Amino acid sequence: MAPRAKRPEHLGRALNRTLQRLEGGYPDQAHRLWEVWERAVGEPLASRCRPVDFRNGTLVLAVSSASWMQQVQFLTGTVRDTLNRALGEELVRQVRLRVAEAPAPPPPTEPPPLPPTDQLPPLPPEAVQQLEEELQGIPDPQLRAAVGRARERAARVQLFKGAPAA
Repeated sequence: MAPRAKRPEHLGRALNRTLQRLEGGYPDQAHRLWEVWERAVGEPLASRCRPVDFRNGTLVLAVSSASWMQQVQFLTGTVRDTLNRALGEELVRQVRLRVAEAPAPPPPTEPPPLPPTDQLPPLPPEAVQQLEEELQGIPDPQLRAAVGRARERAARVQLFKGAPAA
């Protein structure tokens, strides 16, 4: 009878298990830089640069463009200190940069368009009363009407999105 095949395993778990087994072979624990990178430096920076090499205390980062390289240059000390704090030891002594292929930022997502005002749900009577009370403090009639229209639409949009009207 043929041996039963193992169940598929998530690649991340398999790699982590392998790294933990091999950890003793890396006395400086440098591989942990890649593990803590995004969490330590934050998504905005991690989306524009990534670690590509680490030797003798020098971390090399690939930065997505020359303009980002110039900005990141001012942050190298902060990046070094933040990574060392995340690692729990002074592993990174210097950060060097080079322009190279780095992850591109995710494309901006457009929120879905809102329906016209006449298709938004009506405000409940208590929300209308609260809005009228808030508007009483605006002495200018034109400004009061403009603020009222804006506040009413905002409250109706909140209802449309499923949030209670404010």
